[in-house]
Amino acid sequence: HAYAIVAAGAAAAPLFACLLKVPHLTSFVVLREADVTLFDTDTLHGVLHPTLAPYDHEGPMSFVRSARALSAVLTNISCPKYSLSQNPKYFQSTFASEMVSFFRSHSWLGATNTVGNSQQLPLLTRLAGGMHAWQGMKETGSSISQATSALMKARRFVEGIRRNAQAAADAAAEMTSAGGVARAEVGPSAASFNAVKGVRKTWTVVSAKPLRVQEASDMTSARVGALSAGSEVVVLEKWMLPDGAIRLRTETGWVSLYSRDGTICLVQKEPTESFGRRHAQIAVAEAVGSFKKVAQRLSDTDAVGSFKKVAKAVASMFGGAPSFLRW
Repeated sequence: HAYAIVAAGAAAAPLFACLLKVPHLTSFVVLREADVTLFDTDTLHGVLHPTLAPYDHEGPMSFVRSARALSAVLTNISCPKYSLSQNPKYFQSTFASEMVSFFRSHSWLGATNTVGNSQQLPLLTRLAGGMHAWQGMKETGSSISQATSALMKARRFVEGIRRNAQAAADAAAEMTSAGGVARAEVGPSAASFNAVKGVRKTWTVVSAKPLRVQEASDMTSARVGALSAGSEVVVLEKWMLPDGAIRLRTETGWVSLYSRDGTICLVQKEPTESFGRRHAQIAVAEAVGSFKKVAQRLSDTDAVGSFKKVAKAVASMFGGAPSFLRW
């Protein structure tokens, strides 16, 4: 429900008609220059909402008669007098403070005992009206949020490309320094027994001969299969044995990273930069599309600024603003 509904002029009559059918629509009723001269006020005895209805006693007679008619039938109404001729800025300077004082005099609780919302009733807590307000929709904010999230997704794609490229370079440097032979110098010392869990990366078999798959990390264990050159496996764990040998646990069994003559048997498969870049471009394009849909209706400058800030960061990661980031 709404905390308070402010109705002006002839809008007071349909508001009271709604309250007779749905009493829990609001806690308080505030009227501004209400005009109910064409409404049967005798039906309003069932309206128990605290109502604030100030009126200009020197103003149009329709407003004065309406205030008197409402005072005669509503049991919980306050009708303070004011004069626009003496206080032309009454609604700009005094009206708001009178509303707060009115709420305070009722201990901040009106016809309902809560100030929360009910999803079964129209959302009337927004300052701006329209069908979106009645339906509880916040299209602009959600679209900006989705657009910004899409940009952050694109940024993660670009960062992933850089990390993969750096990891590939480090692996190549390590392989070169190790020479494929001095395996005991790669990773922890030979006196340790180290396991790296949760690797879960795809590796490609590059050995000329079929790679044996063992039941356990001990290469003397039973053979459970073989992997041909070019086949791909998902590595679950990477083990460094005390003798310096490296074992990889796959979904089907254990394999050795190096052969007996020191040549490497598997290499980690890295996603190509073009593949990751394409995903980033798609994500950014979706973000810009979401942004354009609401560009003409935006009023939240902070959200727009945040969106453009992220877009600029993504553009810089691409080495400049690509065509799909220009709107």
